Amino acid sequence: MNKKFAFATIIVLIISVLFILGCTKDDAIKVNKCNISDRKYITSNSTQCSTLSFMCEKPYKTFRDECGCGCEPVSNSTAN
Repeated sequence: MNKKFAFATIIVLIISVLFILGCTKDDAIKVNKCNISDRKYITSNSTQCSTLSFMCEKPYKTFRDECGCGCEPVSNSTAN
């Protein structure tokens, strides 16, 4: 009984670690992708962006992406 319990515990731990690492990797990718220093986010909720109406002062322009929406310099080539 002890060997079965130990084996089951190890399997559960391995699955838990793999799950945590998978979530952490995806979260880290999103954080890096959304961490663009010259962008000024008005909201980080991308679904709110469709209901917001805002303007940016020159030399900034509006942008929307999967991380949210806000203002960015006109020279930024990653704008939508």
